[in-house]
Amino acid sequence: MYLVTGGTGFLGCYVVRDLVRTGHSVVAFDLAPDLRTLSLIAPEADRRVAVVRGDVRSLAELLGAAKHGTVDVIVHLASPLPPETERDATTSLQQMVQGHINALDGARLLGARRVVWASAPSVFGNPRHFGGPDTVVPNDAPHYPETLYGICKSANERFAERYWREFNVDTIGLRFCQGYGPGKRRGRPFGYELFEKALLGEPYTAPYGDDMMNWQYVEDMAELVVRACEAPRTETRVFNTTGDALSMRDSIALLKSMLPQARLGTAPGAMGLAWKYDTTPLEHEIGVRSRTPIGDGFAKTVATLRRWKAEGIW
Repeated sequence: MYLVTGGTGFLGCYVVRDLVRTGHSVVAFDLAPDLRTLSLIAPEADRRVAVVRGDVRSLAELLGAAKHGTVDVIVHLASPLPPETERDATTSLQQMVQGHINALDGARLLGARRVVWASAPSVFGNPRHFGGPDTVVPNDAPHYPETLYGICKSANERFAERYWREFNVDTIGLRFCQGYGPGKRRGRPFGYELFEKALLGEPYTAPYGDDMMNWQYVEDMAELVVRACEAPRTETRVFNTTGDALSMRDSIALLKSMLPQARLGTAPGAMGLAWKYDTTPLEHEIGVRSRTPIGDGFAKTVATLRRWKAEGIW
C-alpha cells in the first residue's frame, strides 16, 4: 500500500491516479480532502483509494492512516506553497519541517521501504551565487535559500540525509520546478489566475514579467514520483528535475495565441531563482521519459479546462 500525504492536492491527485492505474492500493492522507478535484483527475480513485483526513504535523494521525494496510512507500507531498509560506515562519516550520520529519519517522516506525518527497529548486536561492541566471545549477550545488519556503525545503533535504545515515530510511527527494496543469488551485500564479482567467476572458496581470520560467507539466511530475517509488536504491538522495523553459512574457503570448479572448498582461520583476538545472543524476539513476513541451502542456491544460467548463464541473 502507498500512503500519499497531500493525496488530494494538485500533484497528489495525479500521483494517486497513476499509482491506482499501475495496480496499487493507496491511502490519500490530507488535512482538507478535496474529493471533487480527486474525482475529476482520478475517477478510478473510488475503487482503490482510502481518503483519510489528517494532519502531517501529528505523527499519531499519520501512523493511524496505516490501519488500512501495510505501508510499502510513503509519498510525502503535503506542504503549504508560496506566497502562503512567506507570511508566518512558525506555521511554515510546523507544516513543512515537522510534517517532513513525521513522514520520515512514519516510514521508520512502519517499516516502509522508501519515502519519496517533493523538494524545490528554491533551496539554491538566487542564481547570482552560481554565475548568473543562465548558469546550469549542478545537482549537488550548495544551498543559499532566501525564502521561508526554500529554507524549509533545504532543512528537509538535510533531515532526509540524516535519516538515511542514522536509521537507514531510504528517501528520494525531487526538486520540482513551476508545476502547472488542470486542477491547480494554490501557489504562485500558475493555477486559477493564469489559465482559468485566460479562458474566462477575465483580466489578469502575471508577475515576474522580466524572468524566465521553468514550466513543468503535472503529469510529467507525477510520472517522476511513480518512477522514484519503483526505482532501485539510488546513490543520490535528492534530484534536480526540469521542465520546459520560456520567458514569462513569451509564456503569456503563447497562452493568448490559444485563447484570443484572454486579457493577460505581465508586471515587471523577477522571481529571483535559477531556471537551468543539471538533471544528469536523475537521468542515470531513475530515468526520464520525454518531457511535455510547453506548447503541448498549455494546450492540454486549456483543452481540459474547456471540457470541464462545458460540462459545468468547475
